[in-house]
Amino acid sequence: EERTRVIDTWNDTAHEVDAGIMLTAPFRARVAANPDATAVLYEGTAVTYAEFSERVNRLARHLISLGVGPQSLVALGMRRGIDLMVGMYAVLEAGGAYVPIDPDHPTERIEYILDTAVPVAVLSTSHDRTGLPERFPILELDTLDLSYYPAVAVADADRLAPVRPENTAYVIFTSGSTGRPKGVAVPHRAIVNEMAWMIDQYSLDENDVYLQKTATTFDVSLWGFFLPLQVGASVVLATPDGHRDPAYVAERIARHGVTVTDFVPSMLTVFAAYATEEQCRSLRHVYVVGEALPPETVTDFRAITSAGIHNLYGPTEAAVSVTYWETSADEGATVPIGAPEWNTQAYVLDGRLHPVAAGTAGELYLAGTQLADGYLGRVDLTMDRFVANPFSAAGERMYRTGDLVRWRSGPGAAGVLEYIGRTDFQVKFRGQRIELGEIETALLAHPDVNQATAVVATTGAGDQLVGYVVPAPGRTLDPAEVRTFVGGALPKYMVPATVMVLAEFPLNTSGKLDRKALPEPVFEVREFRAPATPVEEIVAEIYAELLGVQRVGSDDDFFDLGGNSLIATRVAARVSAALGKKVGVRDLFEASTVSALAARAESRIDDANDMPLRRRPAGQTVPLSLAQQRMWVLNRLDPESGAYNMPLALRLRGELDVAALQSAVSSTVERHEALRTRYPEDANGSPYQEFVDAGSVVPDLTPIDATDDSDTAERIRALVYEGFDVTVAPPVRGALFRFGPDEYVFVIVMHHISGDGASMAPLARDVMTAYLAAASGTDYTPEPLTVQYADFAVWQRQVLGSDSDPTSILSQQLAFWADELSGITPVVSLPWDRPRAATANLRGASVSVELDESVHTGLAAIARENNATLFMVLHAVLGVLLSRMSGSRSFAVGTPIAGRGHEALDGLVGMFVNTLALRTDVDPDATFAELLTALRETDLRAFANSDVPFERVVDTIAPDRNAGYTPLFQTVLSVEPHGEARFELPNLVVEPVSGFEPTAKFDLQVTVETQHADGNSGTGTLNVEWVYAADLFDESTVASLAERFARIAGAVAATPAVVVGDIDVLDAAERAALTETPQTADSTAAPVRSDLTLPQVLTSTVDADPDAPALSSDGVETTYRQLDEQSSRMARVLIERGVRTGVVVAVFVTDAVAAVVTRWAVAKAGGAVAPIAPSNSSDVLQRAGASVLVLDGDDAPSWAGSVTTIHLGHPDVVDAIAASSGRPVSITEHSQHWRRAQWLSGPWPSMRGWPSPPGSIPVQQFWPVWSP
Repeated sequence: EERTRVIDTWNDTAHEVDAGIMLTAPFRARVAANPDATAVLYEGTAVTYAEFSERVNRLARHLISLGVGPQSLVALGMRRGIDLMVGMYAVLEAGGAYVPIDPDHPTERIEYILDTAVPVAVLSTSHDRTGLPERFPILELDTLDLSYYPAVAVADADRLAPVRPENTAYVIFTSGSTGRPKGVAVPHRAIVNEMAWMIDQYSLDENDVYLQKTATTFDVSLWGFFLPLQVGASVVLATPDGHRDPAYVAERIARHGVTVTDFVPSMLTVFAAYATEEQCRSLRHVYVVGEALPPETVTDFRAITSAGIHNLYGPTEAAVSVTYWETSADEGATVPIGAPEWNTQAYVLDGRLHPVAAGTAGELYLAGTQLADGYLGRVDLTMDRFVANPFSAAGERMYRTGDLVRWRSGPGAAGVLEYIGRTDFQVKFRGQRIELGEIETALLAHPDVNQATAVVATTGAGDQLVGYVVPAPGRTLDPAEVRTFVGGALPKYMVPATVMVLAEFPLNTSGKLDRKALPEPVFEVREFRAPATPVEEIVAEIYAELLGVQRVGSDDDFFDLGGNSLIATRVAARVSAALGKKVGVRDLFEASTVSALAARAESRIDDANDMPLRRRPAGQTVPLSLAQQRMWVLNRLDPESGAYNMPLALRLRGELDVAALQSAVSSTVERHEALRTRYPEDANGSPYQEFVDAGSVVPDLTPIDATDDSDTAERIRALVYEGFDVTVAPPVRGALFRFGPDEYVFVIVMHHISGDGASMAPLARDVMTAYLAAASGTDYTPEPLTVQYADFAVWQRQVLGSDSDPTSILSQQLAFWADELSGITPVVSLPWDRPRAATANLRGASVSVELDESVHTGLAAIARENNATLFMVLHAVLGVLLSRMSGSRSFAVGTPIAGRGHEALDGLVGMFVNTLALRTDVDPDATFAELLTALRETDLRAFANSDVPFERVVDTIAPDRNAGYTPLFQTVLSVEPHGEARFELPNLVVEPVSGFEPTAKFDLQVTVETQHADGNSGTGTLNVEWVYAADLFDESTVASLAERFARIAGAVAATPAVVVGDIDVLDAAERAALTETPQTADSTAAPVRSDLTLPQVLTSTVDADPDAPALSSDGVETTYRQLDEQSSRMARVLIERGVRTGVVVAVFVTDAVAAVVTRWAVAKAGGAVAPIAPSNSSDVLQRAGASVLVLDGDDAPSWAGSVTTIHLGHPDVVDAIAASSGRPVSITEHSQHWRRAQWLSGPWPSMRGWPSPPGSIPVQQFWPVWSP
């Protein structure tokens, strides 16, 4: 009775199915029944049944003409999309069988599959064919013209022979224990049975929408490709990597009202954590297959949807699935794999092929209609796994699965199977069947590996594939190199996450490998380089948290650290949430290091998938990139200036091969198009890129003997600082100086239009790599660059779009910046030592200050506690300093970003860097933690809108430029890692040459260099370098600013809750000087900040409350904003008429409001105010030394003498004031200059900081205007 039950009763699954039809027959019926219904949807494209059928039929007829018929194989070498489905159906309609190929698999694996299958043709697309071997005919479906073929359905009469149920429908290659994948050939009758059972069991009909997201090389994909079109439903195709991204899957389900889809259990677990109930409302059925389903996953998924969760089981050798189980809310410790499907038998047998009792473990054997024919071209493997069925009188076969199962026992458990595990070394890893033996074979193929094994190890980051190797005698192994080697033979999902090199394998008492004694895996961490940007900091923190790694640097790779596709979904979601922008799993797979993912996350350009970055068409006129345009304009204004030169100077000690260096430089110039590009202008005056022969650019490196130190220094200085005319020749030059037989200095200089700071690394790397090859006599053929800088310039303009298109990225981001930067102070007034020149000459100098390790540790802790980054904390510290020193509460701080969002740009020389203006609102009543929270949001908004070049932002927001300062901000902050720049080549030590004078492109450039301590936990010191405009500041002034910055940093590191306005920026001596009362001081004197100018005081008041009333006269109020704008307009007119620092301006204005406006205008212009009353006009004019008189009368008074007079009522003055900008004027003096005005030296009693001459309007009358 027991035997009958387990052999016959529980396997009584007979059901009549029309076995005479082929897989696509139901689809043809649906085309005829409802041709206009939507069949396929893919990324915004909808294809009807009729349209899809026509494309399929035309391609099928073409394939027939090529000799495709029953038992013919055709490979599908393309990624998921409509073309893939058309090819799949066309192969079947022609009578053939399809063989799916993943274009992303290693070339060696693809070639082996094709060599085994020997397909008639390979169907692909122009984009996906890269990497496919050319010895097989490749048809590009996106370029193939099939219009001359009839679009009517193909009949048996059109085929080379009729299609029979036993003919092969598809061949899917799975992992093989011999080290080579094996092709499973499945006939029509098998897959037709599966489809019929699925449709009946789950009541699928034309109202369903199936989300197809499973890889074509996994047989579960057939459900999505064929089930919906057999019942008249629609299929939604996910993007090629969409299945990895739970957020994307959830969004597609919600957008298209998806009712049916499938998951592997591990991905369902992640999906349940990210999807919402609202997004899953449309779901009816979810099929789970591929690995054991945890009951916890069922519980989590049921929390967001009422859809049926169906656990199905089946190997590729049995047409997708052969057992099924509908889960319930009260699953026990395990979820069963259920009962056999239609026309399928499941036998649980012992080693002698005898059935075992219910509750007893045994190996699962399968029989019935759905068995595959066997393995393509492998009779030996077929005979080993497909054996005679002893329970069938008809001589049928059964398949030995290698899975350990048992029939459930007890009440209500009849005919239900439970999965226990494997009986061999085959594993199911994240839904993919993997033979560990295939991985071991790939490891052993390495010439230096003597022994190898592979295991699935449980780690803090989840299950991981780990390889263990023992080197051959006398050989050494680099784990990273071994992984790379194996990656050339295995698909990514089979490459071990880490390779452990052991001296020998642990053995048990029988002398066999003791797998349990293998050491725990250690995942590779590269030499630490601290994150260099705020976005890199965010990515590194997320990597560290999710992978359980203590410290992650810029160069660390997600997968090398133990990451996998499941954790990748969490990383993508966390990065997206942190940055407020979409970062997909595909981004992580394509840019897996911290720096690469951060660069991609900084840019929205990659979202424009319909515009891939690729080589431009030959002969196309190439415009300048948007960043190059400003460099070009600056160069045209002053071609002799070297302010924007980018030098690379290397000291070479040892045996230098000069000829090899010359060859290396030539090779590098040839390799990077940007190094051999000049920038002339066309007939319309528009610049463009023109490429010249490398030979005309390569510098002559004949050594120049450096016999005279001063002369050599001057030569190097000239080489570095002389200007370029970028319109005439590529702005690149170089020289080699010889200081002795074994010491040289190699200098190469390019203009900023050709490269940026990040270009120096690939430039030096390529020169040194080519030098090594040339010096050793090795032929050097570097891997060609995917794109050149000119390709990026064309692509950038296409992707950003036009500002006339409101939907373009350019328009959207410009609108963001216009709103983001509205109302900021355009020029932050700091305590300058000299007036600002009309044109900045960029002469710079620098001072440095060091923040000790305790401060660094404190700042890092504040960042962690507030979900921020070190950069954001330092931004807040700098914001406090600038606000306290200027009196402004709303201003911008600049920061550079790499601008290399696409992986193909990493190794290019070119001008990619961009600059962001970070709005900085400082509320003195807020705590530092509150300020940090606000600035964190500000910074993240800026990073999410970083594609538009800074110059376009300026053109939109502040088109009226001043050559004396940078628009929008004058202080720049950057955080950079400290790195050792010295390295060695054979017989040669290479190290950078420093000591060049800094260029001051801004008033202040603050660079914080992180010095990390040894080990994994120390933070080390922070070195803060202040590069300043030497024409504005004295060294002592900037040193004082640097010390105050350090003081603020120390204060907040010690007390993050400190109120911003309570932070003491003064040292003890400064505070004593301010609090002591001088013997000669007026007892009525009010304390006045001596580090502010009058315009700065007005600016701070305008920032604080712009709409508050400043003046009131005859019932009419003037707000602070109006006073600020009116005085700025007048100030510009005064400047045009000669008012500047040191000029005393007599003010004889009788209108009360106009008098106050005029005094502020004089102050903003840089002059000194000498108010005049009628009673003492001549005396004051003479004693003050006034050279300009401003009055509102019609005629100049007789006492005016020869001074310049400005009549406010004169039409030309009125017009000039009206035409001037109301934006704040650049302040040209600080408080010391005000005190130098001649009339301030008089003996009159005064308020502290603002002396008042006799006869003038008392200061107290207008004090409230500039000190609220």
